[in-house]
Amino acid sequence: MEPNNPILPTVRLAGPVILLSSAWSLFKAHWKVLVSITVIPAICTLIAQISIIIGGSLLAIISVVLIFISMILSMAMQGALVSTIQKLATNSSEIIGIKEQYKFGFSLFWSFVFVGLLQALVFIGASILFIIPGIIVVIYVSMYSFALFIEGKRGFVALTESYSLIKGRWWGVFGRSLFIGLVSMILYFILVGILLIITLVFGSGSESVVSNIISTILSTTLSVILGAFLTVYMYRLYESLKATRSENVSTIAFGRWLKSFVGIGIIVIVLFIGLGIWVVSSQGLSNLLVR
Repeated sequence: MEPNNPILPTVRLAGPVILLSSAWSLFKAHWKVLVSITVIPAICTLIAQISIIIGGSLLAIISVVLIFISMILSMAMQGALVSTIQKLATNSSEIIGIKEQYKFGFSLFWSFVFVGLLQALVFIGASILFIIPGIIVVIYVSMYSFALFIEGKRGFVALTESYSLIKGRWWGVFGRSLFIGLVSMILYFILVGILLIITLVFGSGSESVVSNIISTILSTTLSVILGAFLTVYMYRLYESLKATRSENVSTIAFGRWLKSFVGIGIIVIVLFIGLGIWVVSSQGLSNLLVR
C-alpha cells in the first residue's frame, strides 16, 4: 500500500497553484479510471445530441429518454467519482471497480438529490433581495458533496459541516474556486478555437452534419475530462480545509439561517408557480373573450 501524498500544508490552506499541481498529479496517475466513471452518463448525452442533429421523430423520442437516463446516472456518478478519488488519494494502488463505485453512488442517490435541493432552495432564498448573499452562502456550502460521500453527513448536516470547514477561510475558498474557474475558461476558449477551425473546414449551418457531430464529440470529451479533474481539484481543497480546520466552530446560527433561507426559497417558488398559473389562465380567458 503506497499512499498518494498530496503534499499539502498542515497549517495554512494550500495555495491554488499547489492544489492544481497536486490535483494534476493524482489525475495524471489515475485518469483512466476517473474518466471511465465520468464518461458513462456523458455517452448517453452524446448519443442523444447526435440523434437530435441527425433528426427524425423516433430519434427525438430516443434522445429524450437518453437525456433522462443521463441525468440519473450523473447524480449517481458524483458519489462514485468522489469515493474513487478519496480511495486513490489514500491508497494509489487500490483496485477500483466501476460497477461497485456506481453502486455506492446509487446507495446515496436520494440523499444527494435531497441535499442538492436544499442547496438550491438556500440559494434562491438568500438571493431574493440581492445576489451577493446567495454567493456567500453557496461558497460556505460548496463542500457538501464531500461531507455526504466521504463523511456520511446528510441533509442540513452536510451543509453545516461544509460551513464548519470553510468558516474563517471564505475568501480563500472563493479565490481558489475562481482560479480553477479561470483555468477551465481558458481550456474552453481553446476548444472554441478548435471548433471554429472545424467549422471553417467542414462548413457551418444545419446542412453540415459532420461538423456538428465532430463539435459535439469534442465538447463532450472536454466536459468529461474537465469534470473529473475539477472534482479532483475540489477534493484536494477539501483535504486542505479539513487538515487546517478550526475545532471550535459553532454551526447553530448558520443552521438557523439555512432553514430560514429554505423557507423563503419555497415561498418564492410557490409564488412563481402561482404567478405562472395566473398568467396562463388569464391568457386563456382573454382568448375565449376575443372569440
